[in-house]
Amino acid sequence: TFVGCIIIGSLEAGIISVGLTGFWTQLIYGLIIVISVSIHSILRRKT
Repeated sequence: TFVGCIIIGSLEAGIISVGLTGFWTQLIYGLIIVISVSIHSILRRKT
């Protein structure tokens, strides 16, 4: 969870520096969560 916090913090800093706000920020966070959960479930099935 600590690594996840660092990743989200870095992403937030990058998103702000690019100038994206509102909808695009939420879309990026949502995609990251969906991709993370998908990867986790795929890796969990293999074990």
